[in-house]
Amino acid sequence: MLLGQMEHSTVDSMVTTGLALHEMLALCARSILAEAETTSARQVICDLCPLFQRQPA
Repeated sequence: MLLGQMEHSTVDSMVTTGLALHEMLALCARSILAEAETTSARQVICDLCPLFQRQPA
């Protein structure tokens, strides 16, 4: 649908659409990387919890 619309668009509107799609893709990638980073940090914390629980305060 989007590509069909772009065939009948001006160069300016095609560039604008392309930049908007690029920005959306970058936001998705950033979100996925942040989620992976959070999961990794959470896993490290979960792995260390048993060690801290065995240590006297």
